[in-house]
Parts: sequence; C-alpha cells; structure tokens
Amino acid sequence: MTTTTWISSAAPWPAARRMPPPARFRFNKGGTRFRLYPQPARLGFAPLTVHIDAPPGSILTGPSDATIQTIDAVAKLGYRKDGTEAIRGRPPYQGRRRPGVRPGAGGHFDHVQPGTREFGLAAPFAAVRLVLEIWRHYFDRPLRWHFADTVSPRLELFPHIRSYNAWSGEGYLELGSPNYPDDTDDPYCENFEAVAHETGHLIMKSVIGTMPDDEKSMQHRAHEEAAADFIALLSTLHFEPVLSRALAQ
Repeated sequence: MTTTTWISSAAPWPAARRMPPPARFRFNKGGTRFRLYPQPARLGFAPLTVHIDAPPGSILTGPSDATIQTIDAVAKLGYRKDGTEAIRGRPPYQGRRRPGVRPGAGGHFDHVQPGTREFGLAAPFAAVRLVLEIWRHYFDRPLRWHFADTVSPRLELFPHIRSYNAWSGEGYLELGSPNYPDDTDDPYCENFEAVAHETGHLIMKSVIGTMPDDEKSMQHRAHEEAAADFIALLSTLHFEPVLSRALAQ
C-alpha cells in the first residue's frame, strides 16, 4: 500500500533565500567620450556627452574596436530587402567605403558635431557599446556575439545604408532612414532607441540562441520584437533627460 503525504496549505514554507539587489549601473566617467541624442532632436532633446567603458585612445578610426567595426559604405543596399526581408548579401562587406571618423584630442570622439555625416557614424557606435555595457551589468556576465565563431568576432556596423528600415543579423547591424534616399530627416543612426532595438536582437540571440528564419513561428518573431523593444526602453531610461521627462509626464 502506498502512503500519500499531503502538505497543509497552512504549513509554513521555508524562508526564501534573499538575493541582494543588483548594484545600480553607472557609466564610466573616465571612459572615451562621444555625443549622441538620448531621444530624437525633433522631440526637443539636445545631444549628450556620454562615456563608454574604454580607455581614451583605445577606440580607433571608424570608430572601431575589437568587437565592432563601423563602415561608412558607399550607396550600400541592405543585406535584407525592404518589404520582403529576402537576404541579398552577407558579411564580410567587400564594397566601396569612405574613410571613417578619426578620434580627436585625447582619443575622444565628442568633437564630432551633430548634423554631420561623421556624427551619424560616431553616435551609433557609442549607442551599441552603451547598450552592451548596460546589459552586461544586468546579466552579470560577458555578452559575446552569437556569430563570433561562424561569421566574425566583429560586428559590421553600417550607419548609412539605402533602406527605409534598420536591420541586424549574422554579423551586421545596419541603419537606413525613414525618408531615404535623402537620409537627412531623422536617420536611424541618430536614433538611440532604433540602434538599441537592433542591438537588443543581438543580445537576445547571444543569451538564448537563434534559429533559421524559415523555422521561426509568428510567436517567436513577436517575442524577438518585444524583447528588443524592452531592451531599448530600459536602456533609454539610463539617461537623465529621458528619465526626468518620463517622470514629469
């Protein structure tokens, strides 16, 4: 005969082990300086000076470092087609390119002026780095590109492509403009949330993995988009002007 032991709902549960709350994320004020818009200028936001966690002088022309290579490609179409999302190319990029942005005095990039093409190169590099730093802090672990062993250890970052969209995928993150081809009205490269969203896709693939596009259900795609939005939203709230306006509203 088997005996079943029932646990009364009134019985006390063992005390849960309390985990200390994560320390507040803080930007490294001794890092390399860049400028970016925490929210679009058309909403009334001014560019901020931000610091990425890298010693001044360690970020090279591009900007580029060991994990991100900014490429100012000439008349590049997206690796994916607008509308159909069909793949039309893959890294490594072999086309024409313009010289990248050079670091200024002391190895910083905050000399680059908003409204210039060069600003559109420097700002998204800083945005990708900052989003990675924020989420490395909360995950409390390194975040390695999910394509590092199959495509390249470096992400190709294209701030100026001929597309109405922004994309990220196996080895790349590329940014068009909602008013292409003139590329001057609120380009995605100057929109921190757009860059953070695409970086969010890459972070989630690093954390939980990915699968071929033709195996992704609608629910899977919806999860990907929601997770990327969540990462972008919380990343943006790390900037005081955005947080202050959100609380005021």
